[in-house]
Amino acid sequence: MGAALAGARTGGDLTATAVARDRHGDYYLTGHASGTVLMGGVWLRGRGEKQAFVARLGPDCRCRRASALPTPTGRLGAGQSIAVDGTGHVWVSGSMPIRPI
Repeated sequence: MGAALAGARTGGDLTATAVARDRHGDYYLTGHASGTVLMGGVWLRGRGEKQAFVARLGPDCRCRRASALPTPTGRLGAGQSIAVDGTGHVWVSGSMPIRPI
């Protein structure tokens, strides 16, 4: 990814691992944040570890929406791939720890 995102402020690290584009030209990112990152009005807090996220950016690369992806244990999640289907549904895969059953 490598480029700075408009509208993202950071006191930590933001790593985008995958990007998709919809038919309207918007971009969807997934990855993880470590530390604290403000993106699209949402604070992504990695709490010293990875916090998975999804973000929607307009064609101008300004963040329109961002969301942290909660994990069952509250820590160490990472988005790894993302897709947008023809109806605008966003699909994300990634990794997260699970609780033993």
